[in-house]
Amino acid sequence: MGLFSLDIGIDLGTANTLVNVRGKGIVLNEPSWVVVNKRTHETIAVGASAKEMVGRTPQNFSAIRPLRDGVISEFEITKSMLEYFIGKVHQQTVVPMPRPRVCVGIPSGATQVEKHAVYDAAMAAGAREAYLIEEPRAAALGAGLPIGEINGTMVVDIGGGTTEVAVFSMGELVVSRSLRVAGDELDDDILQYIRKKYRDDLAGLAHLAPEALAGLFRGELVPGRPYATIEWVLRVIPFRPLEIFLLFDQDPEFGTDLRIFFARKSLAVPGEDAFVFAWDYVALLARYGRGTFSLDNPGPGSDWLPFQDFAPPDTGPMQEVTLGAREEIAEKVTPEVVEVALRRMDCGDFAQGADFWEAVWPVLGDLSFRFRYGPKGSEMAFDSHGARKYAPEFLMSFAWLYINGLLRECRQVDDSLPKISRYF
Repeated sequence: MGLFSLDIGIDLGTANTLVNVRGKGIVLNEPSWVVVNKRTHETIAVGASAKEMVGRTPQNFSAIRPLRDGVISEFEITKSMLEYFIGKVHQQTVVPMPRPRVCVGIPSGATQVEKHAVYDAAMAAGAREAYLIEEPRAAALGAGLPIGEINGTMVVDIGGGTTEVAVFSMGELVVSRSLRVAGDELDDDILQYIRKKYRDDLAGLAHLAPEALAGLFRGELVPGRPYATIEWVLRVIPFRPLEIFLLFDQDPEFGTDLRIFFARKSLAVPGEDAFVFAWDYVALLARYGRGTFSLDNPGPGSDWLPFQDFAPPDTGPMQEVTLGAREEIAEKVTPEVVEVALRRMDCGDFAQGADFWEAVWPVLGDLSFRFRYGPKGSEMAFDSHGARKYAPEFLMSFAWLYINGLLRECRQVDDSLPKISRYF
């Protein structure tokens, strides 16, 4: 019967749900959000469409994450979410299929009640057969780890709601621990850390000309203010479709704050890249606020300095992390694809030599970055002014983000290229 129906693996996560179909790989990756009508209990939206509605729902609608700490907290809503995801996978098939066999990942520390809840939800959502697998085991099998050997193999799986730590030997789980501390709490801690670390520095922005900051960040000041305590709004577009709004807030009661918003179209950019961009901008603004940088803006320098020629000796691992597997993708990219990809980014210039191609981006008002690829591999270079002004960690962070953006757009042009997510 399995020959004529789909075999589906579901990673039912607190933050995101992934669906894998045997023989096709991952066919669905959407946020674990559901919007319901509080009066009728009707499901209004699921997944990505539901996440877009978070914070924008009318009073009689509620946006809910039905899983908490990796387990089901809202059974009926989880069932509706699974029905939607399984139905969406079936829509991708040409021929109508019978009900699928479904395997769902669960935390290794799940109780019997929690396991039954996942099983019952999968069956109620339309599964013909339902199976449960510990998430560390699924992660180990997916990563190709040798869990069948006599030597111990450790797996650490950090999700949105739970962190799974497990040791396998001879194919069996030896010991495991499921911690209800993971990505969600890490995000909150990072936000609190940023606020605490930079609040005093950001207060110094009150004495600086926002027009000068806009020029240095290659952005523009947005007219109007959403509420009275906002001093200015800076709009920055590193490349299409990422669009970031930085709101400088001076509240007499709560003090100084920098609020960050992303335009809705920015959802097309992976969250980690968008977050790092925002982090870099906050860190740079803090340096202007404390007076580390002046507001002078001479523009990028006239010469290119290869990163390895001026970087401190201990930045070698940083460069390896920035390039790493990205070179494997760059090797497969043709200059024609790169040229089209840069036009899609709506940022940067393309050039081609006898045996190389290069992309040049204006990163900031006084910083430019060049990525060149040829027979000897890749080379990262920065303009002579920006290379001396900004610390290596800033330069590598921006290089990583722009190379990611380029390679993602290259795959949009040529879908035979591997996804970046395959490596990271």
